[in-house]
Amino acid sequence: MIRLCSACSRLILLTALFFSTSPVARAADASAASGLNVLAFGADPTGRIDSTSAIKQAIESACSRNSVETPGIISVPSGSYKISGVITINCSNITITGAGKGNTTFFPTHAGDVFFAENLGPGPHLYSINFRDFQIYRTDNPPSGSGIHYRKVAGGTIDHVAVVGEFSGIEIESSISLFFSDIDPGGDNTTPLSRLWWVHRAGPNEENPSENFIVNSNSRALHRGSYTYGLLLQDTDGFNMANYHLGFTKGPALEIKAQYPTDIVVGLTFSNGGFDEAQYCIHSTRAPGDTGAREAWNFNGVLCELSDLDGFHNDDPRLINVTAVGSAFFLNGRHGVNLSAGSGFKLGQSIFNANNRENRGGSHVVLSGTVTDVNLDGCSFVRNNGRNPVDYDVILADQADQISVQTSKHAGAAKGDIDNRTGGRHIALSALYSERAENAGTGKSLAGTTLPIGGSHLAPGSCASGAVAIPGARTDMTAIASPAAGDAGDGFQIRAFVSEPGMVIVKVCALTEAIPATVRYNVRVLE
Repeated sequence: MIRLCSACSRLILLTALFFSTSPVARAADASAASGLNVLAFGADPTGRIDSTSAIKQAIESACSRNSVETPGIISVPSGSYKISGVITINCSNITITGAGKGNTTFFPTHAGDVFFAENLGPGPHLYSINFRDFQIYRTDNPPSGSGIHYRKVAGGTIDHVAVVGEFSGIEIESSISLFFSDIDPGGDNTTPLSRLWWVHRAGPNEENPSENFIVNSNSRALHRGSYTYGLLLQDTDGFNMANYHLGFTKGPALEIKAQYPTDIVVGLTFSNGGFDEAQYCIHSTRAPGDTGAREAWNFNGVLCELSDLDGFHNDDPRLINVTAVGSAFFLNGRHGVNLSAGSGFKLGQSIFNANNRENRGGSHVVLSGTVTDVNLDGCSFVRNNGRNPVDYDVILADQADQISVQTSKHAGAAKGDIDNRTGGRHIALSALYSERAENAGTGKSLAGTTLPIGGSHLAPGSCASGAVAIPGARTDMTAIASPAAGDAGDGFQIRAFVSEPGMVIVKVCALTEAIPATVRYNVRVLE
């Protein structure tokens, strides 16, 4: 009760002072819970007079008196505010708050950042730098600069903010533990190499950005000629984006490439969102001399569609452990997924539909180069009815190895379901259902049909098996099995392998407790 009465008395006193002193004097005493009002420092909400100096004075006043217990709150009422220079924040515990995205607008007229929070002190970070309830709207295209730029900041939020037309919408530089919600970087910027989001280190020996979270973000340009990147991710040790939309960009929606040779990109999580209408949905590449780690990326359940080239493209051999289970790759211009390097890609239960949209000789999935350990089990490859057909559902080439394409559904690509031309020897291929009479391969094929397999109860992990003699089959050849008619049912994995010269074993293994239907299996052995 004492604190409440004290606050009431102080509010009455401040109200009296507001009407009896100059603007600067009023602002110096205005530290009530509602914060420092920029109007008291001379900001002009009509946009006719430059408000840069007034907002800087409000921040300086807050920095001179704030603390963890009494953070500095800068209040920006409804209106349009002209900004002609960078507004810097060099102290901790600062919040810039407007009256809403559609009510408070900053109009920058200079090249460079609009808001720039940077630690200049002896410690490693600034702490708790927050922005909420306003929009930044630029009408020209600057050669550089960001709408909101964090450098060496730990802990901060951006809530209910839109950034339109900046070279970089939001820039996260050697900053950690930031949380952004309901933020929309976008608009129209045709400057080369511009980006909606940029995450990177402040220098080759600086801290990795880490554990930053973005939720509810619609990051899109106004038209496809705008912005080179949606999200340019150059270094991070933990980056999370949920309920998002990235795209409508001239370059990749998500571009992952190093700025410095030791940059790392570790611990990515993208959930409940999508990439679309970009050069690539996800593009990961390596420059000569790069040594930093690339691992633990999670794209489960994402939608990737309408890219000009590939949905997911990787040529970086350092990349390991990528999970994109249950994702969808639709209407991409060339390939749905194109991997030529890396290891440990889990893409099972995904859907591939109507890729090769631009008639570029594309296929749903291309695995080539040195890529290893790719799982495509349980995927559905859909016929491109009424569109440019894909050449193959899956192409295996070069030294691609440890590939599994089992219990998948094929609806008939133009040239075949699977084109296996790889030199790898650890290939497991079988189809749960195919509209084609055979799986396609580039080498010599040998064939046979098993006796009926199934009809008995199977515990999880147990298998029903059958054998078929196929003269000429060798243990270094790849065997493919598909039902001659019908299928085993849901929840089964079908494997085929040459057990000894001239003999192929087909196994129907239960993923859960079930009884597989009794089915004969057509077997092809590819040389």
